[in-house]
Amino acid sequence: PEDWVSAYSIVLNCMSWRNGVKFIIHIADSPAHGSPNDYGNFDCYSLPQEAFKLDKLIEKLARDKYFITGFWIKNYALKSFINCQRIFDLNKNPNYDIKYFNPENPSQKYFTNLVISSSIGVARTIS
Repeated sequence: PEDWVSAYSIVLNCMSWRNGVKFIIHIADSPAHGSPNDYGNFDCYSLPQEAFKLDKLIEKLARDKYFITGFWIKNYALKSFINCQRIFDLNKNPNYDIKYFNPENPSQKYFTNLVISSSIGVARTIS
């Protein structure tokens, strides 16, 4: 969950996007790897080289006009989302939105259950 570098690398290098709007929904309950001063909240996630890589990926997403909505669960991921939004702002792309994901909210609970049931279905087909 905290390997944001791999996730965004896949987005930029492995996915085929059609022409049009490129929109990412990122849901996280853990901070990105980095140092506690930039992305992380804990020393156990302290991988400073990952912060540099993530900065570059987020800069590319911002320059390429991606839209990102980051949903944070608990406070752990919020700092990482705020840093990503700052990079979007520095690159003059206002399309980075941060929202609190409350699994107790009825519509968000429905979404949570949908994601869980889809994941279980995929896991069953793989195994």
